[in-house]
Amino acid sequence: MKKKKKTTLKDHNSQMVSSLEQPLLLLCIPSNINEENGDVADDHYHYHRYLEDIEIMHSLGVNAYRFSISWARVLPNFLHLAETCFKSFGDRVKYWITITGPNLFTDMAYIRGKYPPARCSVPFGNCSVGNSDMAPLVVMHMLLAHAKAVKIYREHFLAKQGGVIGIVVCVFMNEPMTESELDWEAANQALAFNVAWDFDPLYLEITLRKCTITTGMNYQDCIYSSCILGGDRPIRGFGYITGERNGIPIGDRTGMANFFLVPRGMEKVVNYVKGRYHNKPMYVLENGE
Repeated sequence: MKKKKKTTLKDHNSQMVSSLEQPLLLLCIPSNINEENGDVADDHYHYHRYLEDIEIMHSLGVNAYRFSISWARVLPNFLHLAETCFKSFGDRVKYWITITGPNLFTDMAYIRGKYPPARCSVPFGNCSVGNSDMAPLVVMHMLLAHAKAVKIYREHFLAKQGGVIGIVVCVFMNEPMTESELDWEAANQALAFNVAWDFDPLYLEITLRKCTITTGMNYQDCIYSSCILGGDRPIRGFGYITGERNGIPIGDRTGMANFFLVPRGMEKVVNYVKGRYHNKPMYVLENGE
């Protein structure tokens, strides 16, 4: 099919960039590279292809553009990259995300061993090295990096640029398997080892201060939790998690075995975060399917 002549790039590109609602800058999470590299990835930035993508967005009526700047590809130092981005784009970008999904990355890289550096131990995976019960504590380094980037923004750029900055966590909503006290405790503990694991160290100590830090969530689904004596592993909060109760799934099944459509879970997890962190500003960036 004959390629359509690009007649709108020159006319609409600058208009598209300026009319987009403030984009979010994210850090990329690597996937299993299978001895390949990510030099090309989706090729968005090569050979001015981003101009074509912007034209497509414009034709679709898109008014928001969320994109990532990977520090590993630009500058080999997280804080240097953060400060450079603030200086270069802060006059236009008012919504900043330091890291997206630190808990998801930690789970996939250091518990299951599916992401590089592929470290894990049984029963979670079969890696050559790793300890799935201890290594995930590496997440604290991502939280520290986030805190340092926020400090730079608040001390040197906030007053002039007036933006907001936060971190995004991948969240699951857990419901108790039964109405027993133990199952309710298991559900709350499962949430603590998923949502609160990342948010608590960052927000519980500062919720009474007036600041411009926000919470962000990537919501996935809702699953049952039940406390089984002798339970699971410490890194999972010693909780048994399933998507079924008495053979009945918690919601409509999807193309992924462990994911279900549970709309009520969205409301519940938003209320959980709202209550736990004293109604802090919140952005929902993903919603399951």
